[in-house]
Order: sequence, then structure tokens, then C-alpha cells
Amino acid sequence: MNPSSHWKLNSPKAICVLFLLAALPCLAAEPNKAPETKEKWNVAIVVHEDVELLDFAGPGEVFSTAGNCAFNVFTVAETAQPVRSQRFLTITPQYTIANCPNPDIVVIPGGETPRLLRSPAMMRWIRTSADQADIMFSVCTGAFALAEAGLLDG
Repeated sequence: MNPSSHWKLNSPKAICVLFLLAALPCLAAEPNKAPETKEKWNVAIVVHEDVELLDFAGPGEVFSTAGNCAFNVFTVAETAQPVRSQRFLTITPQYTIANCPNPDIVVIPGGETPRLLRSPAMMRWIRTSADQADIMFSVCTGAFALAEAGLLDG
């Protein structure tokens, strides 16, 4: 049996498994910062114009499904203006980079990430959040924002 016939990498099951496998090293990276040491972890999911729908909604579903008692999940953008994901779904950010709660976990999704790279305010917020957050991770091309912020060096 061909292993690829058993799992298709673009299937929802495979994507969820890959996401969880990718997140496990991040969650285990700092054992002294276990979730039970916090009442609730603030999870900031960055949204921007043409954000990849699965890249922000997938992590949002994972954290929100983990339970409202453990995570406070919210979206954050540069402004309060609605953004469109893949030119068809409108998302109204819950917070802006100026007024969002201090994030413990930051998710930088992919999509048209050059929009983030061209925003000095967003890049400044990403760097500042990295200094304060316990975990920062990206999905897909969101890694370019982390690289531009100098967070992948070393």
C-alpha cells in the first residue's frame, strides 16, 4: 500500500494532525511555563487583509476547543477596520494592536503576509509581543513576518 494513499496532505484530518504536531514542540519548549500557572492564557491571532482562512481559523478552533477555562482567544489587527480573508469572508478584529490584552500566545497566520511586512506598526507590535509572550508561532507564510522581525535569527 502506498503511504500517500492512506493520508492525503490536504485533507482536514492531516492538516489538523500536522498543526498539532507542529505546535507540540512550542508548547513543550518552556516546561516552567505550564498552563496551570496562569488563570487563562491570552491567545492573539493576527488577522490582516487576505489572511489565509485556514491559517487563522484552524488555530482559533484548536485553542477555543481546548476550553474557555484555559484560553482567551481573540483576533487582533493593526486597526479596527474589517479585513477580508481570501477576498470573500469579512472579519472584524476584536482588538487592535493598540488596545489588545497582553498576549501569552501569538499566532501569525499566512496569506498575503507582505501586507504585514510593509506595516512598520505591525512589525513593531510583533517584536514587542515576542518579548512579552510565552509562545509565538506562525502558520505557513506567517513565518516571513517572524523572520522580518528578526525572531528566527539563531
